[in-house]
Amino acid sequence: MITFFPIILRRLSLKAILCVVFLSLSSSVAVGAEDFKKVKRIVARLHLEMMQLKENSSKLAGEQLALLEPQNAKIETLTRSNLKLSETISSLKFKISILEEKLEEYQRKSSSSQLSELNQFATILALASVGETSTLEALVLELINEGNNLQKDLLILLLAETQKNKGLMELSLGYYGALISDYPNSPYRSRSIFEASELLGKLGQDEEQKSLLLALKENDDPYGEMAREKICHQLYIEDPICGGVLYGELIYTEWVWFKNGDEKINSRYEGEIKNGVPNGKGTLFFPNGEKQEVEFKNGQF
Repeated sequence: MITFFPIILRRLSLKAILCVVFLSLSSSVAVGAEDFKKVKRIVARLHLEMMQLKENSSKLAGEQLALLEPQNAKIETLTRSNLKLSETISSLKFKISILEEKLEEYQRKSSSSQLSELNQFATILALASVGETSTLEALVLELINEGNNLQKDLLILLLAETQKNKGLMELSLGYYGALISDYPNSPYRSRSIFEASELLGKLGQDEEQKSLLLALKENDDPYGEMAREKICHQLYIEDPICGGVLYGELIYTEWVWFKNGDEKINSRYEGEIKNGVPNGKGTLFFPNGEKQEVEFKNGQF
């Protein structure tokens, strides 16, 4: 009994131990399977969330690309425009450099040409001052035909005056006529018209002289005044500018003029009239019977 009992105890202990181990293993296995399922579910959920995030990220990237496409198109357009502008600027720089070279060349030539013309003009003036006119006309005509730096109307006037001083009236008249017809805006036109009228008078061409003087009668320059003097007081050409009657009244320091008036209270003017007011020489009759030879300018003393 003594020997048998320990063996039984040993057997029972082994079985118990095995049972305990089996139960513990079964429990561990059961617990491990449940945890595995939980982990699997977590992994699946994480995978789903990751797929959702990936989808959202792709969608956001697509939206951003859609927003960037117009900007990219603008950037490309601007880039092409900048490229064309750069090419244009380069072309302009090249053209400007060529123009600058041409300008410098022209200035060198122009300075030389201008100096030459001025020297020739100085020679002409020197010849005119000493009365040596035999070669003067050829020099002046050369400047008129080939020069570019001097006033051609002035050169023509110089020719006309030179020929007039030599007594060559018809030749001088031709030059005056050229200036009058070819240079309508010349500051020497009025002078040329008056001088031509003088030559026509000397040549006995009275109607032509009268026509030129009447063309000057409205001018306010000295040659217009000389033409009015010729018309009214030397040649006695009948023209409204030479005479008429106006009535006037001196108000403070200015004359006021009108066509009809009362000689008892208004002054009466008889003489040259322009633009409805006294302009030139005439006679002023005062209401008190006195009279005065006067010369008006645009209606005023």
